[in-house]
This record gives sequence, structure tokens and C-alpha cells, in this order.
Amino acid sequence: MTWVRLVGVFDAKAAQLCLYVDGAPQGTAKYAAAFASKGEFAVGRAKFNGRDADWFRGNIDNVKVYDSALTAAEVASL
Repeated sequence: MTWVRLVGVFDAKAAQLCLYVDGAPQGTAKYAAAFASKGEFAVGRAKFNGRDADWFRGNIDNVKVYDSALTAAEVASL
């Protein structure tokens, strides 16, 4: 088994999403639409028609959530 550290950053001020794999940026995408999340925070599954669905088949460990967008330097230091 190989562990990979994934970090997704949503920067509302820059209207941008960024994905990092093992600290290295892999790509960005513009995302200007605002969204409001409702309900509980969940990792490893989706929701479809109000029900839990599409469970991740693997291991997820050491999940952290931050209340602000991390910089590239902050992601690299994790």
C-alpha cells in the first residue's frame, strides 16, 4: 500500500481551487460560484437523493480541515 497526501484548497478571494499531491501543486481551476454547505461534514462518501452513497474503497487517515485557504508554502510544510 502506498500512502498519498492529498490537499485541496479553495481560495474564495482568488475564486480558485487547487489540488496538491504530496505537497506539489497538480493544477488549479477557477471557481467563482459561491456555495453554502448544509449538514454534517463527511469524508469518503457522496450523497445522492439525500442518502449516503459511493463509499470510498480504501483507507483514509489523518483528515484535517482549516478555516482559511492554505498557501503553497503551508501545504508543503504539512
